Amino acid sequence: PTETKSSMNPKWVFLLLVTFAFAQKKIPVDLFVMSRCPDAKACEHTYDTVLHRVGSIIDLNLNYFGEEKDDGFSCMHGDRECIGNMQQLCAKKHFADNYKWWDFVLCMNEDNNIPDRSQECAAKVGVNWDTISLCMETEAIGLFRDSIGRTMNSRAKHSCTIHINGQYFCTHNHGIWENCRSHSISGITNYICSLYKGEDTPPICKKSQIVPNNYK
Repeated sequence: PTETKSSMNPKWVFLLLVTFAFAQKKIPVDLFVMSRCPDAKACEHTYDTVLHRVGSIIDLNLNYFGEEKDDGFSCMHGDRECIGNMQQLCAKKHFADNYKWWDFVLCMNEDNNIPDRSQECAAKVGVNWDTISLCMETEAIGLFRDSIGRTMNSRAKHSCTIHINGQYFCTHNHGIWENCRSHSISGITNYICSLYKGEDTPPICKKSQIVPNNYK
């Protein structure tokens, strides 16, 4: 049989290898929360500033506490919280680009009546409400179930618990920061910058004087 030789130019092979070698996944930042919880809102307020600084190198996610029962879900702050959790998960699923879903969450946080303003917030931040409504009818149960599973697997005990790069980082509980590697915006930012090994670092990482273990 006749052997066939690859027509791939060695130069392109080298460039592809270099690309893969230098490719860097975004740093996962996971907040384990309840949508109506004041501690969750405090966390989300802090990490909104972090997102504006290093959003290009992180993958920010919210995962929710809850319990699935025979007749649906149970949430600490009632059924309204379960609805808020699912609406936010639907926004994340369908409006991840440019963190539209995050803007939706922050808008909902502006008062203590989640989920009353959800449709108003969707219009305000440019999230299609019909898409959210359809998701609530067809996908929300599965999304919430998966989210509860991730929270259970994380062993988080309190809303809000933060994991960065798959590791425990901090807790905001009963109005105070607890057991934190850092809870300052500069400390969190510096820590994320220190983890990221890609070349496309945001300006704040290039300006920061990153000192190992100096994140307070």
